[in-house]
Amino acid sequence: MTSEEQQKIERAIAEGYPHSSSVCLMEGLRIYRQHFRDFALFALIVPLAGSLLSLLGLDIWGTLFLTLVVSPVLNAGFYLAAASVANQEEWRFRRFFDGLPLALPLILNSLLGIVIMAIILIPMYFLFQKVGLVEWYYEVVAHPEDPPAPPLLETRESLIFFLNLVPLIYLQIGFSWAFPLILFSGANAFSALEYSRRLVTRRWWPQFMLLLTFFSMFMVASIMLSPLTLISPGLANFGTFGLFLIIPWAYCSLYVGFQNALPPPPPPEENFGW
Repeated sequence: MTSEEQQKIERAIAEGYPHSSSVCLMEGLRIYRQHFRDFALFALIVPLAGSLLSLLGLDIWGTLFLTLVVSPVLNAGFYLAAASVANQEEWRFRRFFDGLPLALPLILNSLLGIVIMAIILIPMYFLFQKVGLVEWYYEVVAHPEDPPAPPLLETRESLIFFLNLVPLIYLQIGFSWAFPLILFSGANAFSALEYSRRLVTRRWWPQFMLLLTFFSMFMVASIMLSPLTLISPGLANFGTFGLFLIIPWAYCSLYVGFQNALPPPPPPEENFGW
C-alpha cells in the first residue's frame, strides 16, 4: 500500500464519507442487472464445485478447500467485476478471475478473519457445553428421527450469550471491506482487516443495515424453500442454487459503499499536445 492510499484512508476515517444502505442497494442492483447473466453464472461456480466434490466423496476436505482456498479468490471476483461495470470499463467475463494474482493475501485475510471469529466464539462454546447444548446437538445428529428437546438457557446464560454476540457482529460488519482494500488499495492481509474495521466503524450503522437486508433476504428465501424439501427434495435442491443469485447483488452493493468511501482516482486526461 502506498503512502497516498494510507493518507486517503486515514482522511476518510477522520472526516467521514457518504454512506447510505438504500443507495448501495439500488446502485448495486443496477450494476448487477447490467450483466446479470454473467454474474449469475459466476455465482453458481462455488455451489457447483461443492456438489462435484461431494460426489467425489470429499465432503469434509472439499468443504475446507472451498471455504479456505477457493471462495476467497472467487468472492474477490465480484468486487473486481462490479468495479469494472461501475467505472464503465470494457466488459470481460475473465475480469471475475483477475484476483488470482492476489490469491495469497486474500486467502490469508480470510483465514485470519475466521481465526479471530473462532477466538471470539470460544466463550460461547463453553457456555453451550455447560448447559448441555453440545451434547444435545450430538444426540440430534445421532437420532434425527427422534430428537430430544433442547436444554433451556437461564437468564444469566442468555445474557452471556447475547453479550458474546456484540463483538462478533461488530467485527463481522467491520471486516466487510477487507477484500476491496486488498484489491483496490494495496493493503496486505493483516492491515486490510484493521483498516476495514476502522473505516466501517466511521459509518457502521448503514453498513450493518445493508448486510442485515441481504441476510434477511437469504433467510426469507430459505424459509420459503423449506416446504419444498417435504414435497420434492430434488426441486428444493434446485431452488437452493437460486439463493446464490442474491450473493452478486450483495457484493455489488458492498462495492458501491466502498467506492463512495474511497473514490477511485479520475482517469488521466489525454494530452494531444495542442
